[in-house]
Amino acid sequence: MPEFQTTDEGFERVSLRDYTEKAYLDYSMYVILDRALPN
Repeated sequence: MPEFQTTDEGFERVSLRDYTEKAYLDYSMYVILDRALPN
């Protein structure tokens, strides 16, 4: 589970590994659901 840290300015800090892993999984699911499966 990724850990989020909030800065004083209100930004969330997340590790690069967690961010890229989530982005890759989100994109993979998009491709599978939108492109690979027939409508």
